[in-house]
Amino acid sequence: MQVEKLTLKDVATTTRQYLETIFALGDGHVGVRDSLPFTGNQQGTLPVMLVNGFYASNPITYGESAYGYAKNHQTIVSLTSPRYLDFATAQTDSAVPDDWHVMVDDTVLDFSSGKLTEKFQITTSDQYHFELAVESMILLDDSHQLMLNYQLTSLDYAGELRFKRPIVREANAASEADDDPRVAQRQAGLKIEFKTIADEHELQWQTTVASTQQQLTQSDRLTVVPENFSVHKDQTGFHGAGEITPHETLQWSFVRQVSEINQPLATSSVEDAEALNQRIFGNNHKSKSVIVNYKRESNIIYSSSSSQPGAMDSPILRLRGSLVRVMKAIISGIPKCICCHSSSTRSRKWPSNYCTIATVFCHKRANVLVI
Repeated sequence: MQVEKLTLKDVATTTRQYLETIFALGDGHVGVRDSLPFTGNQQGTLPVMLVNGFYASNPITYGESAYGYAKNHQTIVSLTSPRYLDFATAQTDSAVPDDWHVMVDDTVLDFSSGKLTEKFQITTSDQYHFELAVESMILLDDSHQLMLNYQLTSLDYAGELRFKRPIVREANAASEADDDPRVAQRQAGLKIEFKTIADEHELQWQTTVASTQQQLTQSDRLTVVPENFSVHKDQTGFHGAGEITPHETLQWSFVRQVSEINQPLATSSVEDAEALNQRIFGNNHKSKSVIVNYKRESNIIYSSSSSQPGAMDSPILRLRGSLVRVMKAIISGIPKCICCHSSSTRSRKWPSNYCTIATVFCHKRANVLVI
């Protein structure tokens, strides 16, 4: 079965906590949840970025000691989401809770390139209207770069428009669901040091976890900004202001890059990120040519280049343990998800793994997608 994209029509619910995980982007090293772009609209959500193996450690206290007890527990660190971009008019500010009401109009995840395209309808508290289109994509060339493009259209507002891109923000929002396992992540115990960068359109900083002394370097580059808009930066992020008129569309683009743990940032320059990802998917993982057949009796997945029913080539993957249970649940109509974001993803060079209702198996350089 070939699946080209995932949209809002394909998911079971449109609650924010569900969508931010379903449409999350990742490359096996860094993962970004699909949060709303405004800091004032994060009630009951956990809009964060996670890095594979970047964790905090804390001692475990027992009522009494015994041989074999674990001494410390490890918790993945929640980093500030790179998706934030706040706007403010003369009277309202998207950073203020409920000042900008946001409705998701459309969401499309393109499996051929990994590009996520979203459209939002916005109503301010003083009854002005905007449309916002956001495109985001993580490069799959091991440079760990997230490309972000924002297009804001005023439908009926004319006047001053300010923008702010927060770089460091506490991810303390608690989910309204008591059984949401994601609330275990934490951002405490981090030391952040900004580096001196001459370019006014680039910020670079280093994050150190106090308990493990792990270090991570990030950079944020403002690559496109509307003409006649002022731009300045400080240790809170990028800021700027200008004017917007009705039916005018303004564009901002950013590139967020994350280093490997305890390593410097990789050097990378890409002209066409979408074409690069399509080439990686098409050439390295054969994502456009694999047809999947699952033989329940033997728990073996076969790939076939033929569309004829029953035509099978050699087996490519034998399911064991929990994978068998997940596959049987899928073919019984119960959607499950296997998240492959573990240490094995980096050593095996797996492609981007999306936490969706799809289950992705990667074996012998073939991308096997089962819905």
